[in-house]
Amino acid sequence: MKKRFGMKAWLAMLAGLALLLCTVLPAAAAAEYDTTGAYYFTFSDGGVTATQEGSGGKYKIEGTALTIQGAGVYVLSG
Repeated sequence: MKKRFGMKAWLAMLAGLALLLCTVLPAAAAAEYDTTGAYYFTFSDGGVTATQEGSGGKYKIEGTALTIQGAGVYVLSG
């Protein structure tokens, strides 16, 4: 006969997963990256603005849509 997990076992597993996520995610978010030559975009209700022109067709903006078409470093904010 198969044993089923009880409610306490499920809660313990969820608590463990939550603790793991709380310790791993902030460390990943704090990782540094090189923004040299990065493209910066700001999203708003009115559309998307870029701080520099895309060279070589790296991105395309149409209204509120941004399409990234090339490799690079992109920083998004809104």
